[in-house]
Amino acid sequence: EQAENNSGSHTPLLIFKRNRTKTYAVLEFDKLLELLERIGVSKYKIGSGEISNYLMLDKIAKTGKPIILSTGMSDYEEISKTIDFLKSYDNELSLLQCTTAYPTKPEQWGLTEIPKLKAKFNKLLEMM
Repeated sequence: EQAENNSGSHTPLLIFKRNRTKTYAVLEFDKLLELLERIGVSKYKIGSGEISNYLMLDKIAKTGKPIILSTGMSDYEEISKTIDFLKSYDNELSLLQCTTAYPTKPEQWGLTEIPKLKAKFNKLLEMM
């Protein structure tokens, strides 16, 4: 099921299922990041809808962990601005070519974007 946050904030929402009922726990991003750090997350993947959420990116970058930027909903200008923002943190940075169409037809995979992203941004590219 999908949960909607009408407040306009990007507060993470964790859903726990118990039998047939659901219990919702809303965590502020800082608390979620602390939890992820405690359990030993080795890198962070940023969803394409959050690629310009600089407040969140700042906090993640300060962990020093590698960052994977998903590019599915972003244009080159947005990707470029985010890469420029993250340069000063010196985290290992890679780009993830993805398509935000589900189910994705083979002609929508965007495989031709991979060499373009590599040439333009000179970053490690990942596929998922």
